[in-house]
Amino acid sequence: MREIFYEESVTYQDGSDRIKYNVLKGLSILFWILLAVWVYICVFVFELLLGDVLLNVIIAIIPIAIFIATAIILTKFKNRYCVDYDYTFITGEIRVSKVINQAKRRKVIVFSCSSIEKIGKVGSNEYKAYENTKGIKKLVLTSNRQPFDDREFYYMVVNQGEKKLLVFECTQLFILNVLKFSNRTVIEKDF
Repeated sequence: MREIFYEESVTYQDGSDRIKYNVLKGLSILFWILLAVWVYICVFVFELLLGDVLLNVIIAIIPIAIFIATAIILTKFKNRYCVDYDYTFITGEIRVSKVINQAKRRKVIVFSCSSIEKIGKVGSNEYKAYENTKGIKKLVLTSNRQPFDDREFYYMVVNQGEKKLLVFECTQLFILNVLKFSNRTVIEKDF
């Protein structure tokens, strides 16, 4: 059996993503700094009111909790921007990774070609039927609203215990490599 390795990367094309990422990163750093300043003020400047525990908690602990929660939320929210996706095909297995700001890589999904139920183009009648079916989890594996270069939007319905509708922005060559290891009945009629 011949080994096939094929990889495609989809980069975000929206320039405003970089600005949003940097603003959110700056705000999260600001809240971590505010937290450090507030802890310093509470420890070295404030004199805690002896006997009034409730007032001490309100003055010291609640702002600390707010600074921590806000910084964590901003840090998590910034990871929605500047996202690239890598699609890797290795002899019958597809691995999709999310790359945040070209630095952090996170595995999104791994599945074999034998678990694919349907492959086709996004916008077709079969795609719309799957999209409207209850119980199918939809994963959009691209940050772009329009396909770029020689890519198009394709979908795959994968059954790994639960059905998932995966939307890819890839070339036809990627789909052809997947079809080499899939059942021929997975191709939609109008493909």
